[in-house]
Amino acid sequence: MTSEPYNTAEALEAPYHSGVKAGLHMVRYNAVTKTGYLYLNGAADMSGAINLYKSIDPNVAAIYTYDGGKPDTAYLLKDGDWTGR
Repeated sequence: MTSEPYNTAEALEAPYHSGVKAGLHMVRYNAVTKTGYLYLNGAADMSGAINLYKSIDPNVAAIYTYDGGKPDTAYLLKDGDWTGR
């Protein structure tokens, strides 16, 4: 996973997103690799994160979440099933 400079003070102000069930700081998406990067204040709800990125691109294949700027969870699509690690 790759990260970018993280503004902790800004993240603490992140508004709550009812879909991902956490403070949503930043959403990034790479359309070439079909990969999403979700920066949060709190842990993401897996279904909410997947649905958020499917609304951007129904063919999303991977989502990496960050909680407080630190890598948290990777959601990967393999053989039609999503897994979290």
